[in-house]
Amino acid sequence: MSFGYTPRYSTSSSASNSSFYTTPQNRLSHQRTNSGMSFSSMRTDSFREMQDDSLMAKVRRLDFYGGPKAEFKKGTYHGVFLTLIVISLASILIAREFQYSWQIRRISSLQVYSDFTPSGRKIKFTFDIKFPAINCKDISISAEDHNGAPQENVVYKIKKFPLDNKGSAISDGYYEKIGDTAKNEASLVGEKSEITAQMMLKEKGAGVLSKKGIDCGDCFGAGETSDCCNTCDEVKEKFRLKGWDFVQNDIPQCHERWIKLSEMIGQEKANERENEPKEGCSLSGYVELSKARGNVHFAPKSQGSGSEPSDPLSIIESTFQKFNTTHLIEVLRFGEDVPGIIYPLESTTRTVRDVYGMYSYFVKIVPTTFKPMYGESVTTNQYSVTEHLKHVDVGTGRGLPGIYFNYEVSTITAFIEETRVGLLKFFTSVCAIVGGLYTVIGLFDHLIGSFERKRV
Repeated sequence: MSFGYTPRYSTSSSASNSSFYTTPQNRLSHQRTNSGMSFSSMRTDSFREMQDDSLMAKVRRLDFYGGPKAEFKKGTYHGVFLTLIVISLASILIAREFQYSWQIRRISSLQVYSDFTPSGRKIKFTFDIKFPAINCKDISISAEDHNGAPQENVVYKIKKFPLDNKGSAISDGYYEKIGDTAKNEASLVGEKSEITAQMMLKEKGAGVLSKKGIDCGDCFGAGETSDCCNTCDEVKEKFRLKGWDFVQNDIPQCHERWIKLSEMIGQEKANERENEPKEGCSLSGYVELSKARGNVHFAPKSQGSGSEPSDPLSIIESTFQKFNTTHLIEVLRFGEDVPGIIYPLESTTRTVRDVYGMYSYFVKIVPTTFKPMYGESVTTNQYSVTEHLKHVDVGTGRGLPGIYFNYEVSTITAFIEETRVGLLKFFTSVCAIVGGLYTVIGLFDHLIGSFERKRV
């Protein structure tokens, strides 16, 4: 039923209702009531619409990005050009920012070393060194503390591989024990035999004129301990640097006998090297060293503690001849291998021109904890190194030829952590790039537009 609509005939369902609507007074009263109700509803609806419009207007005032309508905008050719520049620069800068944000970086820090656990008192020395001019039966390896005493309870695994003249292994190799080296002539042939060898050497010509002793002539105090002066000019130059007076007759290197003997010995040694078998040796494996200062060295193999040799001088001279310390270091590290850490001695070659040389490396070890981006932390060691070559010779008391790695552990620990900038920083940079380009290029657009309007 609709309000304000009166039917022509009454229904039989309700007599009282029919009489009410058929009475003129009642019908008029009903129409006035319906008219008042319709007007009131219309006024309420209009008020609500006005309230809604006022509320939306207030909300629309918060629009920071309101711009002119489309019909008030005018496209320009320079605007298209600037838009392409914005898109191109934004693409390039965002791509570079993504590469920068996604790139893994390493952050380093230093702290005082504090690992005093039993496992922290050992350093795993891993090596793979080739000696192209030394036979495997003539070389061995030892580990000593700073006093020169052998390190105790050393865990190791060492394997030797004989090499041909091209540096290739000629067999499957065999395992070697540690601690069987000779560092000087006395440890090679025994103290009594070493004295005998010295006497035999003097009988051959007071040492400096012996066939083996002439390889490292005396500089008579004008040079360093490891310097050799094999010619008259070399001695003269050393004296000049010291500011000393040079008397030629007092210098054996300036005598004709020395010169002839030097030439003869040089030719004999060249012939000996040509006749020597061209078999080298490769040593690889690991040795767990004490973190206290010490050394690990490769030196001539000891002759053992047998009876006194009948000709100790020949053994000493033969040892010097066979031990050319030219070497190639393929692997040398103190601890676990960590990608990205530089090991300065790896893939390096040291060539010793004369046969008799003692090559010493002085290694400073820095304990390092590496925390990768993914995975568990790794404890290893970095190191820096300096090196020195000392000439040695038969009867000089400077020791036997060899390769020595003298190491010392730093009290400072390095911490290296892999990290990445992250997506939040990337999105922040993207907003800065887009906003900055839009603002700057918009300024150019405004300037160009103002210039064009003035020209018109």
